[in-house]
Amino acid sequence: MDYLKEIQSVMKEHPGRLEHIIGVMEESISLAKHYGLDVNKVRTIALLHDSAKKIGDCTMKTYMVQGGYNLSLHPKLWHAYVGEYLALTKYGVHDDEVLKAIKWHTTGHPDMTEVQKVLFVADITEQRTRNFEDSRIMREISYKSMDEAIAYKLNY
Repeated sequence: MDYLKEIQSVMKEHPGRLEHIIGVMEESISLAKHYGLDVNKVRTIALLHDSAKKIGDCTMKTYMVQGGYNLSLHPKLWHAYVGEYLALTKYGVHDDEVLKAIKWHTTGHPDMTEVQKVLFVADITEQRTRNFEDSRIMREISYKSMDEAIAYKLNY
């Protein structure tokens, strides 16, 4: 499936969100190349990570229930869980590393793989829409150490 075309279609009414997603894809690919990770996998993760971001609250809640997710989670986190659900049910992704990267991209997780860390970092460090000081600092750190970049994110 061509996830880029699919996300461009889904986000056509939300050009700012699409710009962010493309920025995350670009930064993810750059980090994957730098660290010798699977470029195609990080591309898929990046393109699908915010696929649920612009879904209405009612539909989002329905997907949360269908996916068996905890509704007591803060609603600002729901898009990550629903994104995992849509990646599986709508986009046919069955790779657990991809699914968990999408689910954990807002909160992180102690068991993240290097591929999953890429999204956690790139979501903040992409250069198309994230140009605040902490994102620039984190971007610089990320090319030295992903774990140090994550520690920086958790502490700012």
